Amino acid sequence: MLLGAGSGLLLVPVVAPPVALAALAVAYGLYLAVLVAAEAELQRRITGPYRVTITSVAGAGTELSSLLVFAAWAGGGGTAVAVLVLAVVPVVAATGLRRGH
Repeated sequence: MLLGAGSGLLLVPVVAPPVALAALAVAYGLYLAVLVAAEAELQRRITGPYRVTITSVAGAGTELSSLLVFAAWAGGGGTAVAVLVLAVVPVVAATGLRRGH
């Protein structure tokens, strides 16, 4: 689903405005679905007294990364966002693989 959201976001600059708005709405909806699923999985895996703190820190990280995406979009448009995604996804994937997930 995250790949679909990213693909939809990359379509926005190259299609007509009404289609771009629809693509942006679908991409954002897919992103939110992935975010909800990831947060639910985090809540499921964490137990103990630090659950709220870890969840809050993860939420802050999500908000900060969103600001980074907005800054990339403002600074360089869809191309800058694509470069940002290409730079971040391998790091996130390697981190997940290292932990055995």
